[in-house]
Amino acid sequence: DRFSSPSDNKLFISERFNPLGYIKWTSKPASRMFCSWTLLPPRLKSVEGELCLITGAGGALGRLFALEFAKEGAQLVLWDCDTAANEHTARLARDLGVKVHAYTVDLSKRENIYEAADRVRAEVGDVTMVVNNAGVVAGRRLLDCPDELLERTLLVNCHALFWMTKAFLPPMKARNHGHIVTIASALGLFTTSCVEDYCASKFGAVGFHESLALELQAENQGGIKTTLVCPYIVNSGMFAGCEISLIPPLEPLYTVQESMKAILGEQQMVCIPRLIYIPFLARLQENIFLICSHFCEQTAAMGGKPGNISLHGRRQVHAAVHQQDRDQSDLNSA
Repeated sequence: DRFSSPSDNKLFISERFNPLGYIKWTSKPASRMFCSWTLLPPRLKSVEGELCLITGAGGALGRLFALEFAKEGAQLVLWDCDTAANEHTARLARDLGVKVHAYTVDLSKRENIYEAADRVRAEVGDVTMVVNNAGVVAGRRLLDCPDELLERTLLVNCHALFWMTKAFLPPMKARNHGHIVTIASALGLFTTSCVEDYCASKFGAVGFHESLALELQAENQGGIKTTLVCPYIVNSGMFAGCEISLIPPLEPLYTVQESMKAILGEQQMVCIPRLIYIPFLARLQENIFLICSHFCEQTAAMGGKPGNISLHGRRQVHAAVHQQDRDQSDLNSA
């Protein structure tokens, strides 16, 4: 079973925060674990016959995802709020010889999601792969943006993940078989100005996905895979008019092809391009340092050893000691 979790005697490959290659873990029955470095790509699984649901299928990325999964032989369920665009994607995918079912769904409405999910189960069957691809952005400065647009960004990019998971995860858990993909963003790992709604929604998407992955792991649902995709800004029209000075926007086809490698390789996370790992890891390191510094300062306040605390904590302790020495000296003089 290609969805089964690795046994203690088998090798499995994962890519988490690794910008250069893959980490191969070997697990031994005696709880001995070691890792070795390899530049070999992971083995790609087959998704032929899987029932794959893609949200935002009428957009640039969603259409390309649909065509890539169709090439792999998956049956498709396509969701989008734009009926005409969604049907166009469906026709292109059918030309590749796969069964396609298109539904008009507004992901900003919870009831619409649940109703469409019931229709899919009744008309098509249980979905085994969910690609949460749909996304929107208000595209205005915070104080100039209507509240309704800000709310829609959060509803589509973040809240919908909750309702999609509640709708489609139970059958996956019953079979211990499935795959949930979250197309988040590099702006869910670090921020920039003037896209507060988008950054907030994508930070929420990243946090939701990672918590869900840990929950499935804790419940021994190893047959349900999760993949978090964090691409840089994609040249799909969503950020038209936005001035980008860091690196050029990604081409949609490249983004989808790199995402497909991660999905079929059952990677837990992929950043596109790999350069995105650098600021993410730098921020992660900074947060870890701040947490450790705060812990050490608390330890010092409770009588810990000054040699084990942060510079700020040492200064506080030394100042307190010197003040005590001065107070004692004043008492002796008196």
